[in-house]
Amino acid sequence: MPRPRVSELSQRQAPKLRTSSSTSDLTHPNRLISTDRSSKLGVDRRSPRSGGPPLGQKKLGGRISNLESQLGQAQEELRLLKEQLANAEAVKKLAQDELHHDSKSKKPNPPALVEGPAYEADTIDRDEIPGDGQKETDVFEVPVEKISVVEVEEEEDERLVAKEEEIKMLKARLYDMENEHESLGKENERLKSQLRDSGSEMSNVKANEDEMSSEVRRMGEVLEESRAKTAHLKEKLESVEEAREALEAEMKKLRVQTEQWRKAADAAVAVLSGEFERDGSWSAGKCFDPNAVVGFVEPPGVAEDSDDGYGSGKRKSSGMKMFGELWKKRGQK
Repeated sequence: MPRPRVSELSQRQAPKLRTSSSTSDLTHPNRLISTDRSSKLGVDRRSPRSGGPPLGQKKLGGRISNLESQLGQAQEELRLLKEQLANAEAVKKLAQDELHHDSKSKKPNPPALVEGPAYEADTIDRDEIPGDGQKETDVFEVPVEKISVVEVEEEEDERLVAKEEEIKMLKARLYDMENEHESLGKENERLKSQLRDSGSEMSNVKANEDEMSSEVRRMGEVLEESRAKTAHLKEKLESVEEAREALEAEMKKLRVQTEQWRKAADAAVAVLSGEFERDGSWSAGKCFDPNAVVGFVEPPGVAEDSDDGYGSGKRKSSGMKMFGELWKKRGQK
């Protein structure tokens, strides 16, 4: 039975090689897209951390929404990486199966080389028979077929090594993406907790502001009451000042009158004492006339108040009583 030629073997192996290479090519664009997306995700992930912490609730909410979108992108990238890893595992398994099947089905039997006259006779006989020439040609083609199988095995080994490297790289990227996903989740939870704390703090601040505003209103009312009391006390003080000034004027007037009456009394006593010494007795019918005293000056306002009624008469009676008492004391001496 004639063996397959090298051309047929190469034609049979070529589609398998193209299929595996095309499968590998299909995985490479996804890997490039995933790398680009991962790099963009890393840039986007670093951008909210590199910026200063917002001290407002609105900026914090924006950061949380941004992190949630990045988390969704990371989950999508993780799913794509898992699909790529599964495809790479399937391609690797398919290549291993093909290599194992080819190594079993295409292992040639080495021909036995016979030296000597018998081999020459066999060669002559085969030259004479056309069928034997075809067999001889097949025998010489066996080493070429072995070389092709070895090359195919080497290519398959290289492909397997490349697939294993790619699988390792995908696993490393998958591990990095899982770590990144976990870190993003922690960051999201931390920001949510910070947002809740900020909300409670803002509620406390608002309550304090309401309390302070009510306190300010109360202090305003107290201030208005104090202003009203101050105005009332000022009015009372002004009235008291006016009364005090009036009393001071009255006291000054009374002091002047008292001084004048004292001088008049001294003069009257001196006059009366001189008359008593000359006559030796005091006539009961003689009355004292203050106007007869030399140097007597009537206090200002007395002449005007002489006809005022009860007040002026009372002052006159008190003055006369004072003169009477002085006269009694003088007589006793």
